[in-house]
Amino acid sequence: MSLTVDVHHDFEEIEEEWDALCARVDSRPWHTPGWYRPWWESFGRGTLEIVTARDSGRLTGLVPLERLGKEIRAAANSQSPDFGIVAETEASARMLAGALFSTGRRVNLFPLSSNEPSSLALYSAATAAGFSLLDRALGGAPYVTITAWDSYLSSVDTKMLREIRRRRRRLEEMDRLTLEISTEASDSDLREFFDLEARGWKGAAGTAITSRPDTEAFYRRLCSVASSRGWLVLACLRSGPKLIAADLSLEVDRAHHLLKTSFDPEYARYGPGLLLRYLMLRRAFESDLVSYEFLGLDDPWKRNWTTTFRPLTHLRAFPPSARGTSERALFQLGRSVKDLLARSK
Repeated sequence: MSLTVDVHHDFEEIEEEWDALCARVDSRPWHTPGWYRPWWESFGRGTLEIVTARDSGRLTGLVPLERLGKEIRAAANSQSPDFGIVAETEASARMLAGALFSTGRRVNLFPLSSNEPSSLALYSAATAAGFSLLDRALGGAPYVTITAWDSYLSSVDTKMLREIRRRRRRLEEMDRLTLEISTEASDSDLREFFDLEARGWKGAAGTAITSRPDTEAFYRRLCSVASSRGWLVLACLRSGPKLIAADLSLEVDRAHHLLKTSFDPEYARYGPGLLLRYLMLRRAFESDLVSYEFLGLDDPWKRNWTTTFRPLTHLRAFPPSARGTSERALFQLGRSVKDLLARSK
């Protein structure tokens, strides 16, 4: 074994090998260049650093980072389901983790999938390098393991299921109810989905896709890549011609990943989002999928459907230096002030 570490600043010189590595380790879609390139083109601000590990010249590990000033960050943000090292071997993961904490800069990793083997390598490397760690549990990303539909339904609240059936009957009395599934998304399809999302609470809160130009650009780029790779699933629930609920998802390696969902607030009393979730879960159980990933955090509406979660954390690491000690103290002071202001409100 002859492991070496290198840094790339461009996707093109590494993209083909990166895809091949992800295929070998069954990596999630947001760990591939198909995700990271649209992300970087939309959100990247600092210097792109794709740190790679090779064994006798063969790519065996990789971690995409952003160097911004005195900080090394995960090439990820709130639109990223999770972040981690892509590695074929434990030795590669350890070497990449060690390289990350050898720069003397503070490290900011979010959202880190805390139960992954690569995350253990990161914590071990940070501790070995003498970094001071602050990690904050974010909650869990909910998921459902696909087994048998009837067995799964027996674990779901029967009162909720009765309510779904009742509301479905009310919708069907109004107009023809249809569920459309598309693996491609035209500009008009995306615009219809974005407009639906912006009409709901996300638009009012400023968290809808169209609330920020960079976020809209990211999802447009991602959907283009996802369509070309056969990942995209756009699910539209319609009452007659009217779009009343929709999902934007990826399906890769027999796993369904729910990225975004929304419903028309004018139809809220009919529970279109609840009905769409029921229909999409049933579709997953009737297919050859092995998991249905809700992604994000364990929001109350997701807990209606599952009690299993993948833990996420936000890890900040400060170098063992006078500057690192000062940076940690300033960060903790800022967090305390922020928490105090939040409580006062």
